[in-house]
Amino acid sequence: MCGLDPTQRAAQQLTALGDYSMLNQIGASVVVDGVDDGAEWVETRGALEQLGFAPAEQKQVLDIASALLNLSNARFLLDDAVAHGNDAARLVDATPVSVASELLGIERVFFVGAMTTFKVRRHRGHGADYITQLSVLTVHTTHTIHTIHTTYTTHTTHSTHSIH
Repeated sequence: MCGLDPTQRAAQQLTALGDYSMLNQIGASVVVDGVDDGAEWVETRGALEQLGFAPAEQKQVLDIASALLNLSNARFLLDDAVAHGNDAARLVDATPVSVASELLGIERVFFVGAMTTFKVRRHRGHGADYITQLSVLTVHTTHTIHTIHTTYTTHTTHSTHSIH
């Protein structure tokens, strides 16, 4: 991603890579001395072409990577308005999720809902679906990882089908 030109970075809605939580957790630099990121990016694009990735599929790969970087900056807090004795989560700032949902082509309201609630469907009888607010801890761990994995799987499955 460091090798993207400014126009490509803007299209992917990327800022400096040090701005993303998932890249600054270990305290290491994302810049490697002696590596020409631009040349590496050109080589990577060439490799993707050789593997049969069409330009649209290459963009999907970039969209997913950019969305994941943005989602790493999503922060959740206790939502006192809906908590009612439980530990319900709400987004502190919807910007990272808004950017990710746009890159992935998912409506923002549904994406935010998928990250902060859990829907249980009753398979027997005539009961209704139950929607449960997720706890802050759950959102930050299991459910967020599942949401990212589901989003990634959906997009890569689509790409894989178009390659075959």
